[in-house]
Amino acid sequence: MKKKLAVYFIFAFLSVLFAEETVQKKVHALTPAKMAVKAEAGEAVFPDGSRVKFSGAELVFAGPEVKQESITEKTPGNYDKGWEEWGPWDKKNAIVLKPKVDSLMLGALQNGVLPDSVMVSGGGKTFKKDEDYKLSDDFGAVANLGDKLGKKGVSAVVCPMIPDPDAGCAGVAGVYIYTVNHPMKFIVTDEDIFEIKQVKPVLPVNKDGVKNTLEKLKAKKDISIAFVGDSVTLGAEAGEWWSDRSKTYTGLIVSGIKKKFGVKITEVPGYAGGGDTAGGVKLFSKDILPKKPDLVFIAFGLNDANGGKSNNPRITPGQYKKNILTMVKKAKEAGMDVILISPLQGTPFLGIKFDKTLPKYVEKLNEVAKEENVGFADVNTEWLNMADKGIPPYSQLHNWMNHPGTFGHALYADVVLKFF
Repeated sequence: MKKKLAVYFIFAFLSVLFAEETVQKKVHALTPAKMAVKAEAGEAVFPDGSRVKFSGAELVFAGPEVKQESITEKTPGNYDKGWEEWGPWDKKNAIVLKPKVDSLMLGALQNGVLPDSVMVSGGGKTFKKDEDYKLSDDFGAVANLGDKLGKKGVSAVVCPMIPDPDAGCAGVAGVYIYTVNHPMKFIVTDEDIFEIKQVKPVLPVNKDGVKNTLEKLKAKKDISIAFVGDSVTLGAEAGEWWSDRSKTYTGLIVSGIKKKFGVKITEVPGYAGGGDTAGGVKLFSKDILPKKPDLVFIAFGLNDANGGKSNNPRITPGQYKKNILTMVKKAKEAGMDVILISPLQGTPFLGIKFDKTLPKYVEKLNEVAKEENVGFADVNTEWLNMADKGIPPYSQLHNWMNHPGTFGHALYADVVLKFF
């Protein structure tokens, strides 16, 4: 059986080629909104402090590319209402539409399919939506209804990056052309415009908390490092992390330290997909303490804070802090240095209110770092700072929920390596 699909690939990520204005919102959407922005005339200041005067202009963006594709696959599973609780449908059962792009992705093509364009057919029959199959408009996924349908696919997409300005120009804003804020309306609104501003670097907190490890490294002594965390620490989704860890943030940290100090580093793995601090406490005693590493990284939060659409977190902020403290105290008693790593910010679009819940968990990490004088790498702040660099942070979630791609893993490593 076959299905024919018209896939709408809607990514365009462009930069406005003017200097950043000292007054906010000098780059803004038009009224009524369309595929264009207006840059007002004025004087601008660059991140290095230099100034320039410029004239105003209206920038018009090309429309997204529309493609039609045909996919033949195995029959998908039957639709289950439980899939709606978490957002993307179960990729093991549903057909997740696949445009022909060059970057494997585990998530779905969010708001990338024109619902009215999808035609599902096979065996000489054209199937009916909501009678034979169900279509997720948000994620471009097809599910079976009552075993009436056929065929399945996987998704692929890229995390778009802001382009370099043309010669002689300077970028002042990233414009993220996307339909998540206004489904299937191909326009640019103010919330799609990310002005480039001066951003203070995120520095290590309590750098002395890793002084023992630094002393050994400066003395050219080999060390062992433990990484304790969830699926991000596991490596998702930095390239083919299951076989090559060189692009994961843990791999980048190890290679960065090796390059600077010229020592041998033994890694102690302590991570699991879906992990939270409750599981981390058990894992810490079982897998980390017996190995007695010199330094341990502890990176939890996304799964602790995640309560689905119900917004009842798996682990409350108070219990999260207690669990982190348990691991930190055990590490210090065993003579280990500790660096806590705050999680990136999850998606704001799936009904999972990470923007409301996750800051409470980041604050608890701050409290533990101060109370116990251990290192704290605030990845969360650096991640959110992307918005002031013209890049919407959620655009770099490689699974559209809570996993960074290679760019995000490099950001993690950059924040951590400042300790060394």
